[in-house]
Amino acid sequence: WAFNFPLLGRSEKNKDQNRIIKNLTKIKSDALSFLIFPEGTRFTKEKNVYQKSPFKYLLKPKIGGFTTLINAKIEYESVVDLTLLYPDQKINFWDFLSGNISHVYIYVRKLPIFEKTGGHQVKEWIFQKWKEKDNLLKSFRD
Repeated sequence: WAFNFPLLGRSEKNKDQNRIIKNLTKIKSDALSFLIFPEGTRFTKEKNVYQKSPFKYLLKPKIGGFTTLINAKIEYESVVDLTLLYPDQKINFWDFLSGNISHVYIYVRKLPIFEKTGGHQVKEWIFQKWKEKDNLLKSFRD
């Protein structure tokens, strides 16, 4: 709330979409960036199996917030996609705070925004990007 981010509950899709659109109309004239984490949670092998994820190193993406932004009536320049690869060790939040992480690889790419489309096409686009991310992670891990 301190940075005027809409707080989303993920349980009521229509309310979340309305919050996003309300925020966009308030700040429409400003240059802005959106931070979206479609994976939504930390990866574990157990979650991956439970979700029946088609990806080896990623959970299924959650695309509701991204779809809402893509279909909102604002102009976009691009998507900056970040892929983080942590050392091959079990880590947690405390490890970050205490400096116990030796290094993190960050892969950044700038992706063009496609024309505003329906939810099905957005889902296909994101799943394609997730396949690319999964292959990138695989090239580091395997």
